[in-house]
Amino acid sequence: MDNRERMNLRIKKRHRAAEINGRLRVKNPAALKEPTDAEFSVKIKARDGKCMGCGTWHNLTTHHILGRGPGKNVPENGITLCLECHELVEGRRKKNGNEAMIGILCLYINAPEWIWDDTIKELFRRVAIRGKDYAIVHKNNGDRVVYLNGQPLLEQADK
Repeated sequence: MDNRERMNLRIKKRHRAAEINGRLRVKNPAALKEPTDAEFSVKIKARDGKCMGCGTWHNLTTHHILGRGPGKNVPENGITLCLECHELVEGRRKKNGNEAMIGILCLYINAPEWIWDDTIKELFRRVAIRGKDYAIVHKNNGDRVVYLNGQPLLEQADK
């Protein structure tokens, strides 16, 4: 394939994309594009501002709670962690990384910026295989309490 054929193919692809976007009535096709890992990292660090595990502001990284992949660079799947907390969650993923992540998320379960309902439910499902029965109970005052095998995991969460 020579350069002229490549250019014609690119032009056809652009026209096809414009046609599809026109049918979808999307004003900004770039908004449909999933953010890159770098963009995802910047957004999550800006949102959290500190390690959500220990509270430090040093050596911050971002963690994909439910893993990486298509459609997973969304705020609900991200959390800011320092290198030590990230190693705790990521380094022992096969053994108890999901449970460590549940513990970190539970610290913020009653925070006004809480966005992880679906994420934590998926983590609960993943650890249920090993006989750990987690549940979120909503109290009358609007607070949430996480239970592990029928017992409250944390009585008082940060607000």
